[in-house]
Order: sequence, then structure tokens, then C-alpha cells
Amino acid sequence: MAGWIERWTRTGLAAPTARALAAAATVLRVGRGATLLVPGETDQAILVLDGYLAARVMDAEGHEFILALARRGQTLVPPIARPPLISEIEIVAVTTATAALAPAGLVWRLAEQDPDFALRLLDLSRSVVERLLGRLQELTFSSARQRLAVVLLAYEPLLAETRPIVARQDLAGLIGVSREMTGRLVRGLEHDGLIRRSGRAIAILDRDRLRGIARWEEVGRDHYLDLRGPAGDDPLLDG
Repeated sequence: MAGWIERWTRTGLAAPTARALAAAATVLRVGRGATLLVPGETDQAILVLDGYLAARVMDAEGHEFILALARRGQTLVPPIARPPLISEIEIVAVTTATAALAPAGLVWRLAEQDPDFALRLLDLSRSVVERLLGRLQELTFSSARQRLAVVLLAYEPLLAETRPIVARQDLAGLIGVSREMTGRLVRGLEHDGLIRRSGRAIAILDRDRLRGIARWEEVGRDHYLDLRGPAGDDPLLDG
């Protein structure tokens, strides 16, 4: 219990709020691809204890769109504002993962008692809406090749390992196209000498050209994973 309280506190929560969340939390260990929360059940605070989780939505045709990833030490809290697609968000495991889930009713009671926690909920609501609108804008106005370039640059540490954390199906979800299209786009960048595939890993060979395709200075990492952990942790997975 003490370890959980410390982990919640490290995410920036006040000690009483962290203790209440830790006392009520249910700890789940799930395999890759498992669903932790289905649409309509996302009114819970989630602390990622190990691995990576993704917030994703599915469109009417069954296409998957990943809005964000969360890594160990990061907290997902429920958004207060609920545009239509927000209610369709589900939380799934990108890797084998362990997470602590606190019940929804408790989250809102703590928000009433802890102004900082309430502000965190408001900030998340804003960031979720902005991320969703940003992803929709990208899908409307940018090419799949550009989106792939952005994802490769933003997620490079998670793609370059021998056993990449972001797998091909996750890559497709981040880009917003089918796996088949993703494969063709990756092969195209490799043919052009911008990247190299080795097994399932992808290494960037020509960063400048890839940044040009991505229009990196305009897009940057605004709508993708922030690899920094809580309180300025090292940008890579610790431990």
C-alpha cells in the first residue's frame, strides 16, 4: 500500500488524495491488447504501474485511432467535458501492463475536496478535446505519409528497440490507416532511404528529410505521446 501511495504522490497528487486513491484502487495485470476500460466506463483514475496503455476510439467502420499513450508513473483521469467521441474512448494495453484503477465516484468526491486534483481533471478535459480535434484535423488535412513521419519522429525510442513497444498495429492506429496501408508507407520510406527496418524495429536514417515530410516545425509532438514522465523524469522508460 505504501508503495502505491508513493507512486500516486509522484504523479503530483496531494498526499491525502493519493492515500484515498491507493486505498480504493484495484490493481490489474493484463496482457498486450487487453481492454481495461470499455467505452462508457472511463470515469476512473488510472495509474500506470508498469507497461504502456493507450486511449483509443473506433470509428463507425471499425478503424482504430489512438489518441494518446501513457507510460509507467503517469496518471489517466476522466475528462469532465464530453464531446461525442470522448464517450467512445476505451483504454487498452499496448504492452503487458499493470495499472491501479480507482472508482469513478471517489474521483469526483476527491475533486470536490482537492482543488489541485479538480484542476488536473479540467486540464485533462482540455487536453483530450484538443488532442481529439488535432487528430481529426490531421486526418482531414494531412497525408498518411506525413502522419507516419510525425509518428516515427515522436515515438522513435519506442520503435527502435529489438522488441518495439509500439507494434505495427499500434502504428496503424496512430496514423489512422489500415495495417496494409501502414506497411506500404513504411516500405516507401525505407525505399527512399529515410528509415531502416530490422525485424520489427524501425531506425531513422535521415532525420532532416523525415522532419521535412512531417513538417515537424509546424506539427511537432502536439498530438502524440509526451515521453517525459512525472516531474521531469528522464524521457525514456525508467528502470
